Amino acid sequence: QKFMEDTQLAIEAEAMGFDYVGPVEHHFTDYAACPDPFGMLSYVAARTSRIELITGAVILPWNNPLRVVEQALQLDILSDGRLILGMGRGAARREFRSFGVELKDSREMFDQAAKIIIDGVETGIVEADTAWYKIPRTEVRPGPFKSFKDRIVQVTMSPSSVESSAQLGTQALRFSQGDWRKAVPE
Repeated sequence: QKFMEDTQLAIEAEAMGFDYVGPVEHHFTDYAACPDPFGMLSYVAARTSRIELITGAVILPWNNPLRVVEQALQLDILSDGRLILGMGRGAARREFRSFGVELKDSREMFDQAAKIIIDGVETGIVEADTAWYKIPRTEVRPGPFKSFKDRIVQVTMSPSSVESSAQLGTQALRFSQGDWRKAVPE
């Protein structure tokens, strides 16, 4: 019931004059219960026409980069170019444990996956030979129909994520939690 209420609120946000709607990927708890931002936003896209759609964020260590590229391109086409691709590293130990991913590996996994995804959504070609990802050259379908330049954001809730965002050229996305005086220097 809560998930459907949140989804309905996302749809109504357009009529209320909001610019964006952005579900966050979380699993196995009642905190922001949206295990698939692409799926939820596809539903919202079909029920709206103007509001921009942010995956706020897809947690890269839990998702295959090739699948993220496919899902992003598909949603971007279905929404007539309204997708803003948001990526994050994740921090909840329970979620990492259930996915069989070590939290200590998340920075390296994120940085490698993000580069693969950024290149993939722009070119429609995904390939990788990194420590974490081995993907033969794959041309995805449907391919991109417009550039993602300035439409990729990265959750930056830690100093290393701020640095990663700068290196990758993504826009920084910070949630309104904690003491902003500590966040400003980052």
